[in-house]
Amino acid sequence: MPDSTDLQATESIVDGVAAFPAPLVKSQVAQAMGLAVSDASAFMRNVSSITTAVAGVAFRQMLSDVTQAPQAQAAIQESMKAVTTATNNLRSVGEAAAQVLKDWPE
Repeated sequence: MPDSTDLQATESIVDGVAAFPAPLVKSQVAQAMGLAVSDASAFMRNVSSITTAVAGVAFRQMLSDVTQAPQAQAAIQESMKAVTTATNNLRSVGEAAAQVLKDWPE
């Protein structure tokens, strides 16, 4: 059950009264932007790891059965597209986060 302090904060937000000082809000936004970039970086790392695994399996397939080479090469190419997509995602998230912080009113 919320206490009276929680209810007062909620009422202040609902009534449109500034419940938090601007520097606190800015630091929370900056933290959220940092987490977004961190998540995009982790996604890129995970995709890179998967791509490495795909390449290992594909090379094993090519070495064990030369008739599998076209499929193995296609798998490697597709996994590299995923790395490119993850890299572009990281760039986009980083640029968007930087823009949010740059545009933040002082």
